Amino acid sequence: MARLLIRNGRVIDPANGVDDVWDVLVEDGRISAVARGIEAGEAEVLDAAGLVVAPGFIDIHVHLREPGIEHAETIETGTRAAAAGGFTSVCCMPNTIPVNDNATVTSFIVERARRQAGYSILEWFDFAGARFELVDGEAEVVPGVRLLTTPGHTPGHQSVRIDTTAGPAIIVGDAAWDVEQFEGGVPPAGAMEDVPTYHASLRRLRALEPTAVHFCHDRRIRTASGPARGARTAASSPPS
Repeated sequence: MARLLIRNGRVIDPANGVDDVWDVLVEDGRISAVARGIEAGEAEVLDAAGLVVAPGFIDIHVHLREPGIEHAETIETGTRAAAAGGFTSVCCMPNTIPVNDNATVTSFIVERARRQAGYSILEWFDFAGARFELVDGEAEVVPGVRLLTTPGHTPGHQSVRIDTTAGPAIIVGDAAWDVEQFEGGVPPAGAMEDVPTYHASLRRLRALEPTAVHFCHDRRIRTASGPARGARTAASSPPS
C-alpha cells in the first residue's frame, strides 16, 4: 500500500469548516486520516510547514482553445498549468474551431485530456442520460435548472437560473461581466450589441431577487444579504 503523510500543513476545508495546522495521511491515493500527530510508520513524509493543504480547486472559466486555436493554448498545456496551480477540475469555454456545441467536439476534448494530459475536464452536463444539443430560447434543462434569455451582449445570449433551498441563484455569463454591471453600470464601449436590451435583461434578472449571482469575469459573488463576497479578478473584461 502506497502511503504519504503530509505534515504540518495549514489544512483548509471550507465544506467542513476546517482551517488549522494538521497532518493528512494519504493511502493508495485516498485521504484516510486528517489529525494532529499522525504516526508516519513506513509512509513517505512531506513537510508542508508554511504551505496550504486544501481540496482541489475548480475553475469554471478557462480557455483551452483546442481544437482549432492551438497556437494560443492546448488541452495539455492548459490542464498541466491548472494542476500545477492546484486546480483539479476545469470547465473550458466553447471558443474553439469548430465551436464546442455538440457531443462530437465535447467527446474529442474530454478524450484528448484523458489521453494526453492525464487530468480530467469537467463536463458541464455530465449526468446520466444527458443530451448535448443547442437550445434556442428558454428551457428547463433538469428540474430546478433553467435557461433564461438575456439578450444584449448577443441576441441569443442566455443565463442560468438554479433553484436552491435558499432561493434562486443566477449564472449570468456575459450578460454582465461583474457586480457593477449587474447593478446597472454602463458596460465598456462596444461590449454589448444592444445596450437598451442589455439593461432590460439585467432588470429582469434583478427582479428575481437572487440569493447569489455568479459571473464569468468577476470572482466576487453578489448576494442578497450583503455586499459582494470574494476578491476581484484581474480579468474584468473578457479575454480575446
